Amino acid sequence: MVYNIITIKLIAIILYFYGEKNKMFIGRNEELASLNERYDSGRYECAVIWGRRRVGKTELTTEFVKNKRHIYFTAAEGTEQKNIDILSKSIFNG
Repeated sequence: MVYNIITIKLIAIILYFYGEKNKMFIGRNEELASLNERYDSGRYECAVIWGRRRVGKTELTTEFVKNKRHIYFTAAEGTEQKNIDILSKSIFNG
């Protein structure tokens, strides 16, 4: 299916105004499948998700952890100790 740029912008505007609770996860199926494959492998693995801003990294991670036991932590700008404290609280409260 081919979309023009106006259609894509219109879809983005509709999703934005439709609200967080009704937001659909669109695209990134290959990345999501890769994360799920690693999760289901039974081995300890680490996946690093990085990229330019506003490309969907947070949405990908949020979709991936749905219905999985998890601790979600985003490092804050600041000292190493501050981030360790925040992570520790996330683990304790998780």
